[in-house]
Order: sequence, then C-alpha cells, then structure tokens
Amino acid sequence: MRRFQCLSILFLLAAAFPSLSFSAGLFPWQFGMSKVEVESFNDFGPYKTFQNGDLETYAGVFHGRKENVQFYFDDTGLFRITICFYEGIDLTAAKAKWLEAYETLQSMYGEIETPGFGSGLPCMPVGTAALATAARDGVRAGRKMQMAPVKQPGDLFVFSGFNSLDIMGTTYYQVTIFLNPAPNNRL
Repeated sequence: MRRFQCLSILFLLAAAFPSLSFSAGLFPWQFGMSKVEVESFNDFGPYKTFQNGDLETYAGVFHGRKENVQFYFDDTGLFRITICFYEGIDLTAAKAKWLEAYETLQSMYGEIETPGFGSGLPCMPVGTAALATAARDGVRAGRKMQMAPVKQPGDLFVFSGFNSLDIMGTTYYQVTIFLNPAPNNRL
C-alpha cells in the first residue's frame, strides 16, 4: 500500500511540476533548485562540492541504475544535470560505456542521431558496435563525439558527449549525458 502511495505522489508531482526531471529518468531534482535544496535529498548523498560550488553524488539514480550525477548552478539555481557514465584512462572501457549510453538513450527516447560521424570518417558505421568503434576512433583522433535523441522530450534538451582531455600529460576519457531545460523552458 505504501509503495502505491509513493508512486501516486510521484505521478502527481510530475503533472504539477513539468520542470522536474522525470522524463530523463531522474528525480527528485528540479531545475532552478538551490544547492541546499539539491543536497536535501539525503537518500542520494553524500554530495561532494567542487571548488566552484557545483555538486556531485555517486548515489544518483538514472534509468534505474546508480550513477555519478553532477549538478551545475548559476544565479538562477540548478541549470544542468549530467550523468557521468565514465571518467578514466581506459579508452576500451570508455568505448563500452559510450555504447551503454547510446543504448540507454535509445531505449528511453528512440532514434539517436550522431552528428559528425560522416565527416572525416571513411564511411557511416552500421550497427551499434560499429558506431561505438567509430566514436572511439573519433575521440582517439582528438574529436568530441556527440549523440542526441532525434525526438527530444518536451521539457528537456538531452545529449551525450564522448571526449578526451589531457591532464598533466595523461589522457583521460569522459562519457557523459547532459540534461538541460528545453530552450523554451529556461528559468
């Protein structure tokens, strides 16, 4: 019975507050929240504060899985949520996580577009394994590879990036999903 009540409350909140991040698989965070409000959801903590004041937690839940979720703030409050699928030095592991991010976005939103895969690559990849290999090769060549749902949810702009960066002579790879308010929903 309690579970039914919790689900009912969540559905009512989703209807009452369309800027909640439900369509992206994230809750209870809402764009425009203060840092204190984001951190008030103790079940998803502990939260780490970056030098610039932004936050992250390794206990966030995205698409039913525990993930590293990061929160970015400006003078209007929370303006971006990112889900970090991978940060590290292993390009093979990053490629696998990029494929996982692709399949997650595809399961949530349908068709995914991958801009830039036709430029500088010998041919358009066929299938998700070939797509992941092309993404890895693009990142290895120094490009930032991106993907996004063709049909965006009404309240969000969702996209993903796979890139590398050099930190003190070591190459690090990142695979991240970005959640921003839809341009017409910006607070």
